[in-house]
Amino acid sequence: MFFKIFRPCCEDSQISSSIISSSSAKLKETREMLQEREHVLQQNISLERDRAKQFIREKNRQAAKNCLKRKMYIESKTKQLKVFQSAIRNQEQKIARLAEVAKLKRQQTLI
Repeated sequence: MFFKIFRPCCEDSQISSSIISSSSAKLKETREMLQEREHVLQQNISLERDRAKQFIREKNRQAAKNCLKRKMYIESKTKQLKVFQSAIRNQEQKIARLAEVAKLKRQQTLI
């Protein structure tokens, strides 16, 4: 108990830096996965748009209408992904600020 309260500060900074680095790595991985997902959704949107055009040329309005509905649904999913990406970017910025603060604290303890 006594050691837990009065432990050296350098151990704490090492732990926090490892946590910060692992968190930033996980966020980067998640951001890349979301970007890939967004790319796939953009491809699906263009596919549905092309299919709708083809059905309109064939005078099949019901099928074209269904394609456009699916396109709108996929667009809403794309908007959700952009919101998630924005949140992840914000978290990455916060972690970068925490890393800078931890670095400054380490420098102050060395002085």
